[in-house]
Amino acid sequence: MDLSFGNIERWYRTRQPREQMMALAGAIIAPVLVFYLAIWEPLVSARAQLAKEVPLLRESAARFSSQADEVERLRGRSPGRGAAHSVRASVEETAARMGITLQGIESTGSDQTVVQVATVPFDAFSRWVGALAGSEGLVVQSVQLSAASEGTVRVDRLLLAPAGSRSGGGDR
Repeated sequence: MDLSFGNIERWYRTRQPREQMMALAGAIIAPVLVFYLAIWEPLVSARAQLAKEVPLLRESAARFSSQADEVERLRGRSPGRGAAHSVRASVEETAARMGITLQGIESTGSDQTVVQVATVPFDAFSRWVGALAGSEGLVVQSVQLSAASEGTVRVDRLLLAPAGSRSGGGDR
């Protein structure tokens, strides 16, 4: 079937006036209906959905912002230690209390401490690092460890710094 403009015009002219009016109305209504269903309605629906979501997203953003402020406030807070209580002393006391044998401990000039630990169960090492962070206010800057045997590790290098310290030394 050849749908050239001449054929369509010929077909249209052979129709009764009432059929011509219906064909003309269909030719006008069909594109409008397609535009409405394919473009306009999805845009309006998406806009309404965004209008509902934006206040919720703003509320979430405000909550995240206040939580970030709280995290920063907590990071800056040092645990109540005396000035004479050094990082080295904290590491040694916490290790002794948790039954961890230190092979070496060395303080660097930039508020960082490098620790080597004898073979230790990984769970005990994890609890010790958690205790250093929680009660002593120390964070792990980097750690180099290797598996020693089933469930145990040898800590070749553990770099610790006070939580408020932003020194960027170490390999992460």
